[in-house]
Amino acid sequence: MRQFFITIAGVLTALLIAVFIVPFILVAMVASSVTPEQEPLPERKVVVIDLSEQIFQQPVQNFFAFADGHEVLTLASLHDGLKQAAEDETVEALYIRGGMGFVGSTTANEILEAMAPFKASGKPVYGYTQDIAPEALGDYQVLAQADTVWMQPTGSFMPAGLSARLTYARDALDQIGVTAEKVAFSEYKGAMDTFTDTQMSEPQREANQRLVDVIYSSMADSITAGRDMSVADLDAALAVAPFGAVAAVEAKLIDKLAYEREVADLVLAAAGDDADFVSLASYAAAEATSSEGDVIAVVYGQGAIVSGESPPMGPFGGEPMIGSDTMATAILDAADDEEVKAIVVRIDSPGGSASASDQVWDAIRAVQARDIPVIASMGSVAASGGYYIPAGADVIVAHPTTVTGSIGVIGAKFSVGGLFEKIGVNVDAVSTNDNADIWAMDTRFSDPQRARFTAWLGTAYEDFKDRVAGGRNLSAAETEEIARGRVWAGIDAMDKGLVDKLGGFSTTIEAAREVVGIEEGAPVQLRTFPKPRTFQEELFGFALNAEAVAKTLVTMSAIADHPEVSALVKELATDSNRGLDARARVPEMR
Repeated sequence: MRQFFITIAGVLTALLIAVFIVPFILVAMVASSVTPEQEPLPERKVVVIDLSEQIFQQPVQNFFAFADGHEVLTLASLHDGLKQAAEDETVEALYIRGGMGFVGSTTANEILEAMAPFKASGKPVYGYTQDIAPEALGDYQVLAQADTVWMQPTGSFMPAGLSARLTYARDALDQIGVTAEKVAFSEYKGAMDTFTDTQMSEPQREANQRLVDVIYSSMADSITAGRDMSVADLDAALAVAPFGAVAAVEAKLIDKLAYEREVADLVLAAAGDDADFVSLASYAAAEATSSEGDVIAVVYGQGAIVSGESPPMGPFGGEPMIGSDTMATAILDAADDEEVKAIVVRIDSPGGSASASDQVWDAIRAVQARDIPVIASMGSVAASGGYYIPAGADVIVAHPTTVTGSIGVIGAKFSVGGLFEKIGVNVDAVSTNDNADIWAMDTRFSDPQRARFTAWLGTAYEDFKDRVAGGRNLSAAETEEIARGRVWAGIDAMDKGLVDKLGGFSTTIEAAREVVGIEEGAPVQLRTFPKPRTFQEELFGFALNAEAVAKTLVTMSAIADHPEVSALVKELATDSNRGLDARARVPEMR
């Protein structure tokens, strides 16, 4: 019967694709086969950074570019575009708008590093915000670097500081008869605490407090340097937030009040006749640097780490994932390119599968054996498997606020036997031995099973520590001291020997230059591996996932129909996880 419903769901999904999506695909394919006519850039330009627009870690296929000509901003084009704008005599100024809370502290640091050449050029930088939302301290960190910051006269400044708030569902799970059992190596590994505990453990509280303090300190230093104010004055302002635009000016957080249309007129008038606004993404695409110089390969890894291929994103978005086959092959392919002098591995991942992480780690080891250096660049999060992968790199670069480490392993089993009893579901079984039901969803671990489960995870923990000790030239005792599942801010991770340099993507490219001896200022080519999927490949990859989508829909529907489960989901959904980077809960290494 279950297969019957899955089949029906699959048929319905296929019909949905045929009726609604296939026509879109056909139109999009035809449109994508025609190179759109590029609208010429204005003679004088004011380059715009809109902080509400996503900065993609890697080159992506913009499925709707054929409709509106809109370019997407990537990590590389952020840095290249602003560097080019600094040197371009037709670029008169930089205009930053934001304040809605889409930028975390590490992303803010990345933007500021990319802005450095433009700031050094002496060209004006303007900032505008309607409001600074409660979780928009990262947005404000970027805006604070502008020479002049405007706010709408009726706007508000709402951030009151940083807070890492974690949700604990142990009591809720008890009410519906679901039990979570975890085994962790070691005391700081808290990925499953939300299901097994009712509050932070003392080790978790210690680590989270340190993360919050480091992140705030980094943001405060940047803000106060940009605004030429003291940290004490910033602290005092945040202590009485929220407040309106007039009070924000009095607190020296904002310079002037005006509506954006008025600011736009002022900025364009200062830029000169025929000046107009151009998005940084469009400018970077139009002014892309020529293919000259030595080649540095860049392999991107973003999202949870899983075995197999990285799944296609699809035309309607989705969460990126690191498929170990895809990333490992990309690293090996980059090494096969005779023009490649070094490989940059960009990681932004909270972890995932231990074996998948090990596969990518081994690919890095293999190319190093061929005397090709590997330089790791870590984004907002490089924890658990996200640190396992680059642990053996020749150089590791992180932001001061990068959530780093979580060198540990955690595993858990959920038993829904109690829930089955509550809803009248009975389970009976036959087995070949007493251990055959170790993964059964309706039973808890027996004592022997828990012992075997613990030993298995312990082996994975020792493997992880061995990788770190070998890559970072640490003793077993030194590695254990900084492991135990603890996450470190990047600046602390450097102090502990887990990171070599502090900085973002530009810093990483400079580190690669140094390693291979490329002269300072000499042009380099950044070559992405694997080659980004074409428009058609992404769409067909999305369509071929129809069966998996159907199965997921059936399973989710069956679970969600139960009233107690539905109530739990609604309760958990009230807690927002947007904003602060320190909120990320590091997934287990399985």
